[in-house]
Order: sequence, then structure tokens, then C-alpha cells
Amino acid sequence: MSVELRHLDSEGIALELFDESFMKRADVESVLREYISTFQDAGFTGSRGNYRTAAGLQVKFVLDRWGWDERLGWGFVLHVQDNNHVDELGNPLEGFLTQIGAHTLTKRLGKKTLGGLYEDNPVLRSQLRNSWFPFDTPARLRAVLDLVLVPALEHARAWFDQVNAEGQ
Repeated sequence: MSVELRHLDSEGIALELFDESFMKRADVESVLREYISTFQDAGFTGSRGNYRTAAGLQVKFVLDRWGWDERLGWGFVLHVQDNNHVDELGNPLEGFLTQIGAHTLTKRLGKKTLGGLYEDNPVLRSQLRNSWFPFDTPARLRAVLDLVLVPALEHARAWFDQVNAEGQ
């Protein structure tokens, strides 16, 4: 059973009505904590969506900046950067930042395999073309991470090795 809650402005006036079944950032972070051993097994340390290796490879779990959408759920990509090549502000230099999204792993995993995660929701499946990995529930986020996390981390490491080999 879901309960309707109201967002209140600073004066206590209801701004909008929403269903508590929507996912919050804390729900996403809770699911990510379940995968900390996967990151550690791949040589990463960190938490809360920000992971790095001792060699300077950093992977950030980035949520769609528009936030939760009741029809489309949420989406994420992985920002990958080489922290050995940054400017004075700590921003990665050109060529030392990339993104891993659905389009990156489609060839490796297969379009049908990736799309199979969304058989029950064609609207979410259609979002795979936008490069984001869409999800609408903690269970679907787990299913997506079960399928894509290890290949994504392997891809990130291969990219890191390649840019460092070219930079020498």
C-alpha cells in the first residue's frame, strides 16, 4: 500500500502530491553498498558511488540530473577518469575522461540481453538508446548492476590502460 505525501514549501503550503513508492537517492546508495565487494574485487576503494584505484582510475556512479520521473524512473552512467592527468583545479584533461553507458556495453553484452532486463517495461527499454541505464525500482537496479557492473569495470580498466599506454 502506498501513502500519498506532500512536499511543503517553507511556509508549510503543499507544493505537489507524490507517491512514496518513488526511489530516493538514499535508496540508490543503499543498493550500491550491496555491490562494494564487486568494486573491491576489481581493485577499487571508495563508497557512495565514487570509487578509485591506487593507480589513479576513478569511476563515479552518476544519476540523471533531472532526478526521478514516475514514468521513466531514473538512469545512471559511469563517469570514468584518469586522475593522473588533471588540471590545477582537479578536472581531467581532454582525452582522460570517458563515460560508460548502455551504448558502450551493448555490443559486448548483446542488445537482446540488455533489453531483456526491461521486457516488462518497453518505456524503460526505449531509454537504452539514450546511453543511460534506466531503472525504476531497487530490484531493477540490482538486475542492471548484476549484468553490467563487472563488464563496465573491466571496460574502465581497459580504457585506463589504453590512455596511459598512449600517453607514454
